Amino acid sequence: MSGFASKSVAGHLARGVTAALLFAGAVYFNAIAPCFAALAIVSGLLLLRGCPVCWTVGLYETIANRQADSCDASKGSL
Repeated sequence: MSGFASKSVAGHLARGVTAALLFAGAVYFNAIAPCFAALAIVSGLLLLRGCPVCWTVGLYETIANRQADSCDASKGSL
């Protein structure tokens, strides 16, 4: 497992949805509370473990690791 992959697809998607909500909140509250907007952007980037492309690569790796684990388990039972 690389540094991008998560343990579960659901956890990875939850991090992505939470980061997207933080980014939307940052855009919405930018004029009212710029400090909140900056904190929301930083928090969103931390949840994504970098940029959105890094998150996407991690999602791909998480799915690939899950499929590889299921293939290894099925080969062991033969």
